[in-house]
Amino acid sequence: MKKNKKHKWKYQINIKKKILVLIILGVSLFVGLGYAILESNLNIFGTLEVSKYDKTLYGVFKKEVNKGYAKKYNGDHQDSMDASKSTQDIYHFYADTDAKGTEILNKNNVVFADHCWQMIRTTDTGGVRLLYNGKAEVTTVNNEIQYHCGDTRLPSLSEIKTRVYIGGTYLYASDYTVSKSGDATIYTLVEPQSITVDKDNSADQIAYIAEHYPYTCKNNTGTCTISVSSDSSFYKIDGFYSVGYANAYLSVNDGIGLSEYNISYDSLAYVGYMYNKVYQVKYNYGSQPGTDKPLSNASLSTSYWYADSITYDAATSKYSLNSPYKVSSALEYKDLVGKYTLQSTTDSSAEQSAQYIAAVEGNTYYYKGVHYGYDNDHYTYTYGDRAINNSDGTYTIYDATTINVSDYPLYYNDMKNKFLCFLAENDTCSGMRYISDVSKYDFKYVYPVYSISKDFTYDGNKYTLGNDKVVLSDLSVSTNLESLNKHHYTCFNLNGECEKLYYIFYSFSSGGSYPLFYVELSDGKSIEDALNEMLYDDDVNQIDSVIKTKIDEWYEKKLKNTVYEEKLDDTIYCNDRSQSASSNGWIANGGDTSADILFDSPNANLKCSNITDSFSLNNEKAKLKYSIGLITKNELDLLNEPIMRSSKKRYWTATPHSFYREVALENFVNPTGITDDYSVKERSVVSQQMMVRPAISLVKGTKYSDGDGSMTNPYVVDMSE
Repeated sequence: MKKNKKHKWKYQINIKKKILVLIILGVSLFVGLGYAILESNLNIFGTLEVSKYDKTLYGVFKKEVNKGYAKKYNGDHQDSMDASKSTQDIYHFYADTDAKGTEILNKNNVVFADHCWQMIRTTDTGGVRLLYNGKAEVTTVNNEIQYHCGDTRLPSLSEIKTRVYIGGTYLYASDYTVSKSGDATIYTLVEPQSITVDKDNSADQIAYIAEHYPYTCKNNTGTCTISVSSDSSFYKIDGFYSVGYANAYLSVNDGIGLSEYNISYDSLAYVGYMYNKVYQVKYNYGSQPGTDKPLSNASLSTSYWYADSITYDAATSKYSLNSPYKVSSALEYKDLVGKYTLQSTTDSSAEQSAQYIAAVEGNTYYYKGVHYGYDNDHYTYTYGDRAINNSDGTYTIYDATTINVSDYPLYYNDMKNKFLCFLAENDTCSGMRYISDVSKYDFKYVYPVYSISKDFTYDGNKYTLGNDKVVLSDLSVSTNLESLNKHHYTCFNLNGECEKLYYIFYSFSSGGSYPLFYVELSDGKSIEDALNEMLYDDDVNQIDSVIKTKIDEWYEKKLKNTVYEEKLDDTIYCNDRSQSASSNGWIANGGDTSADILFDSPNANLKCSNITDSFSLNNEKAKLKYSIGLITKNELDLLNEPIMRSSKKRYWTATPHSFYREVALENFVNPTGITDDYSVKERSVVSQQMMVRPAISLVKGTKYSDGDGSMTNPYVVDMSE
């Protein structure tokens, strides 16, 4: 019995143990499954679930999708040169009202490398794209560092130099005070001094200012206010730049300073973040239209005297009619062709000029004036199908026809589309014209006279226009503008032979004249060669733009050789130079010479169209020096509401806009955050100085160690991992 009881007790203990083990296993499985769900990205009942333990910045965007402050991007994209790494979903902040935009601006603040940044979107490599937002205000509370970003942080001077003209008289000081009034920052000079910088001594004067009184509002009040609605600036002069100009730091909260996008604007190459060959645009005035009226007209009268011939008295410089007569009725007017008249009702011969009647229509006669002893045979027109430039300021017409001006009504139909030695007595002249249209009593012409062509040949020394060459005639006539659209090449001469060829890409009316905008070609190159060298070729992107130089300079000061470089992802910064219009004057056959070349990201997505526009550390055709660049207009437009893009001053994007006549234009964001003003793009000449706000990408898995994304408590990038 004892053995049996002992055995029964053991059996009961084993059952309890098994139940306990099952309970423990069940609880463990439940807890484990719950933890797995929290840590995973499951879509339950259509809602994106994100673990509360996820402290990655990528995870922040997922949480904001749930809250209605962010969206998933569904367009084309590729952030890495290695497409196999561009596999993650992209999320971006999005506001459909100003109120929501204002809320987001208190959610997307990040401190990285002791500077403020705004989160714009995630990258498809699993990281986050950040836009520079100025120096952070750093304070220490209870031995803990606290950061502050946004409009209320203390103002600071920019971190790259700009050039500023200070010629004239302004107030300068060795110190200043700062105060805030709403979103405005007010700088006030302390004990300002009035100093004049003149042209002759500007180097010494600017050096003196930089050493002793470097601060200025560049005015004579001693105060300046910086806000969205004000374009004034506060400067710290840092030395001589050029005559009248100083190097300076200035107050820009949200940028690293002001800079041109590029040094000049007169080449298509200058829309490039980097570029290679520069073809500068030149212009001259095209064939100018004119009208010549060989014959004047007046009304016939039966009261006038007429004659078959005239006599000139050199002593009195007067004409007289020989055997003058009158006609009895208008029926006899037709018989007056070839006769002379003094347009006088008397038979007086005291006239200094006479009129040779060349034609009669009804009661109107058309005449050539005969003056001071010259008869009507003195004036001639010489014209022909072919003319050449003699390279000495004269032209010669071959197979020429010469007529008396008075015989113009007989020959005018034969003169259309011919070359004309204007008022010359032989076939060689300096006054070359091309007759573009004729009527019975006048003709239209153009000068100077150019041949234009669709194509050319090159023999190693000179260009020769193709056999299809035509004369560039009156540009005010639509048919001739159409001809220019198909024949862009010229030597700016008649022969069509030259050592340097010219490609006309634009023409417009300016006060009745037509400037022709062109680029110069040499060494057998075509316009396609020039475009490739400026925009598309494998050898493109050897020269840094001004703005890239400034951004790289800032990187070297703030990020190079620091622990922060480990957090930077090598993503693409797109400078999309693909054209958004198919017809413009840069297209050799059929390009519209009244249309600009347009860029402005025609695909409007996050995938760069051309490899030569995809700037990255790992792209030999568009190679960056550092993992930093510019934000694109397309990225900023994802935010939707302008308030989310606003800043104290206008700032550049990486997106080219257009090439207008001889001016390269780049897209920018205006102070209120607008990138498109209704149908008008916010664009500016690349040589204009604007604020620089660089962009960077943080690597996949980047976490924050503190903060909630607000301006007063921004996310702080965790550098411990």
